[in-house]
Amino acid sequence: MESMPHAEPLLSSVESVPHGEQLLSSVESVPHAEPLPSVEYVLHGKPLSSVESMSSVGSMPHGEPLQLTFDAFALGRATRPKRVKPPGGHRVLSRAQESLAALGMIMELAKHDLLLSPNQQQVFGSRVLEPHSQRVYKKHYRGLWYFFGLIGDYTSLLILRHDCPQHAPAMSVKSLCAYLKYKTGAIGTILHYDDGLPVLDVDGQPVLCDGQWKDPQNMIQLSSAVSAAHKAKGMGQVPYEEQYDACYRLFSDKSLVTGCRHHAGRGRLSRTGNARFSEDFIKCMTRIRNHDLWLYTPSSESMCKPLELVNIRRYLLVPNQLMGWKLWTMMIFHIRLSFRADEGIDVMCSQFLPPLTSVDEFGTVTMLDVQISGKTGKKKWIVLSLYRDDQCPELCPVRAVLAWIHLSRHPGTGYLFPHDKDATKCYPPATFQTKCRNVCTKVTGRQGPFATHALAPQDGLASCDMGWSLRC
Repeated sequence: MESMPHAEPLLSSVESVPHGEQLLSSVESVPHAEPLPSVEYVLHGKPLSSVESMSSVGSMPHGEPLQLTFDAFALGRATRPKRVKPPGGHRVLSRAQESLAALGMIMELAKHDLLLSPNQQQVFGSRVLEPHSQRVYKKHYRGLWYFFGLIGDYTSLLILRHDCPQHAPAMSVKSLCAYLKYKTGAIGTILHYDDGLPVLDVDGQPVLCDGQWKDPQNMIQLSSAVSAAHKAKGMGQVPYEEQYDACYRLFSDKSLVTGCRHHAGRGRLSRTGNARFSEDFIKCMTRIRNHDLWLYTPSSESMCKPLELVNIRRYLLVPNQLMGWKLWTMMIFHIRLSFRADEGIDVMCSQFLPPLTSVDEFGTVTMLDVQISGKTGKKKWIVLSLYRDDQCPELCPVRAVLAWIHLSRHPGTGYLFPHDKDATKCYPPATFQTKCRNVCTKVTGRQGPFATHALAPQDGLASCDMGWSLRC
């Protein structure tokens, strides 16, 4: 990577697209940037027309029984009803609700004789998490912050603050169970607590179920995020206990901390313990998984065939704009390394290993090696290889990466795929995932989720290497 010349900063891009709009609904929606020079001298490959013969995959001699081809198999997996995303999305409290939450937390701090911490830290503490896990945890913390503020559970909000006080009360299991039912219940139905009473917001109106969770995996993610928040406050292995009113009355009236007659010597003055391991929370998760979400089946992925990937490449490069080439390079980079849509977006140029780069006698790069951090918490680095593909140059990752660096005048430092507006940040994974989905839908005419074949077919479908990547 050091051989790339230093030049001007990365070209600026278009303004961000408002939430909910399709990012690439047509060819005209590709961001306008400076026209690209011809890339034939960079690719050294065949013209696009040379891959037309790929459409004849799976033909059989006359008179022999027709076997199931990859095209037919992919078509069968792809033909299913269009998914309808439920309304909702990222919800936030209104200004009035935020003001009530701020006032409520001040009162809770005074009630429990607590002070906010002068130091800022993540809700999950100093625990080292993978970037993907951090995004998932923060997503659930945002949802809990909205729901607790909506129903007026300001005590549970304290543990979600970045300046959380020491000895903050634990989250309310009653509120957590209500949140599970809020996310998994039928859309628009009135939410109820386990005791049958309706859940009311701070304005006294009944709360309606959001109903966006159909996959039980969301509940597992939530429980992990909740447990991490309590572990960061020293309650990881502490049994969950609710505040006992009799103990608190003795403390408020007579300043006795020894507790009532039932809790002598260990007064239950506030909620403590890891709410994730509460018996009520576990029962609520089990009930929802076995009765409410038991019919859930993961949507099969619509497979992008090699010829469709060539068409996607043509669609992105026809406008001759830099943003189209950037998106294609990100896509083929993730596909060839079998990454999900958010696993390779933050790769740094320093992760490429020049000593392992392979160059033939003509000076042509035939292999690039990049080290990637493993998914485990041990932070073990693994080395993955990108190979030059001369059989189908249009799908060659080495050509795409080198052409992207050359055409974008990339300095060879920092992120391989930087943010359009701030080169010190990586490209937003959510934006990349949305653009991939829109482009695949536009070109293939099918709905997602999309995956790609590993591009390593053997003779017959049974011996195909069915590796999936770029799930979007």
